[in-house]
Amino acid sequence: MVFDWQDYYRCAQFLKDYTGDAFTRETALRCAVSRAYYAAFHHALNYACDRLGYKPTGFGSDHSGLRRHLRDKRTAGGVVGYLARLQEWREHCDYKDEVVNLDSIV
Repeated sequence: MVFDWQDYYRCAQFLKDYTGDAFTRETALRCAVSRAYYAAFHHALNYACDRLGYKPTGFGSDHSGLRRHLRDKRTAGGVVGYLARLQEWREHCDYKDEVVNLDSIV
């Protein structure tokens, strides 16, 4: 079965609104950002592979490689900028001890 990457986006929406007590609100928000990025990344990756001839390497370099490929193909709508910003926010949420303006990022 092929994974539906939109499930990550639905998960991000759920986490954004999470008010339970299994983990902190900050944890939920950080995870929401991370899942939203991967939903967007894989949607763009599949699009680029299916329609724009992108050949992923299967390594971390695909994150920048995909953006470079989309830029070279002159993909409209600011997708490259949005992906870059989302990845930056995801990295902050996944690796930094403190994330400034987390509510705004989400």
